[in-house]
Amino acid sequence: MNEKPRVLFITTSFPTRLNQGSGIFVFRLIDRLTEWIDASVLTPDTTPDNKFKTGALRLVAARYAPRSCQTLAHSPGGIPETIKGHPLNYFRLAILLVSLFISALKHGRHAHVIHSNWSISGLVGGAAALLIGRPTIMTLRGADLNRARSKWLDRAILRLAIRLNQRIVCVSRSQRDWLLREFPNARSKTLHIANGVFIPAPPDAGSEARKPGSNSVLKLISVGSLIERKGHAFIIQTLASLPADSGITLTIIGEGPDHAILDKLVSSLDLSSRVTLLGHVAPDRIQEILARHDAFVLCSYSEGRSNALLESMATAMPIIATDIPGTNELIDNDRNGILIPCDDHEALGNAILRIRDNPDLRESLGQSALQTLSDLDLTWDRAAKEYLSLYMNLINSDAES
Repeated sequence: MNEKPRVLFITTSFPTRLNQGSGIFVFRLIDRLTEWIDASVLTPDTTPDNKFKTGALRLVAARYAPRSCQTLAHSPGGIPETIKGHPLNYFRLAILLVSLFISALKHGRHAHVIHSNWSISGLVGGAAALLIGRPTIMTLRGADLNRARSKWLDRAILRLAIRLNQRIVCVSRSQRDWLLREFPNARSKTLHIANGVFIPAPPDAGSEARKPGSNSVLKLISVGSLIERKGHAFIIQTLASLPADSGITLTIIGEGPDHAILDKLVSSLDLSSRVTLLGHVAPDRIQEILARHDAFVLCSYSEGRSNALLESMATAMPIIATDIPGTNELIDNDRNGILIPCDDHEALGNAILRIRDNPDLRESLGQSALQTLSDLDLTWDRAAKEYLSLYMNLINSDAES
């Protein structure tokens, strides 16, 4: 085709002024793709004081309530976290899905392909595409699959979304393997495309970036929404079990519904001088802050493919992480990081002390982590080209049918 392919992206999470990290990986993929495609983004509308970060993208915001009440999407943890605790939120969610569906019908007619992110968007995009005759892709990003393992409604949504979409993309191999075990009929249309990351230039000499340290101090950092499954409380509790004079501090970047709970935990354990809840940080600053710390800790109970993990690897940080699917595809224990069991305080404490006491190990693990990104070509350029190839195959197949 002579013109750029037109792609309508549907996502329930997208960067906003108040939460610039919301769906940032979706934004970065689309932003990189705009060199080759004409992109439009359909997403739930938000409150009047919370503007979207769009760059040069064309954005369609689906209204679903009075603007001051449009708070379901674009928050830490996404819609599953915001609907908790109030039955009325499920009614608002139903209205939101209808609004997205109507908008997808209207704007999908002008697209060559509809590309949905997460299963709930895949349900909307797939249903709309069925009516208007457009090829569809659904990218599953982890949280939706993890919920489908134990929640019947999420599993039902996933099952129907799989039927409605022509291609299913998983961001990790473990996701793809689980999906095909549970839904073997999806094998012919399911593939794996990993997320990418920006790899920063090496820091200038004399900068504040990490320098080879001693074995007397260790500045830990963790990045992620302040929700239970990210395991921040586990890290804080483990830090409390280490000697007060251990020289170990922890910074946590992120915001979310558990902020007050974690703040109270820090105070109750008398860790205020050693633990900092930094709150929200603009995504473009995260790698800069990572580079001023000594080691990255990721103690999630479940992940799809952690973007914070990729960013820490890109800054050549030693990594301590829980041994869970998605993460253990990238981290090979004692080669480019240290893997520990979930909720094992002793294992985490020992790993932290081992990293603190061995600067050479810190350097070796960090450099190996960075090399892993290069070996696997985990860049946004590679991811965008793989999606572009997928779009063109679907468009050409659609034209021939």
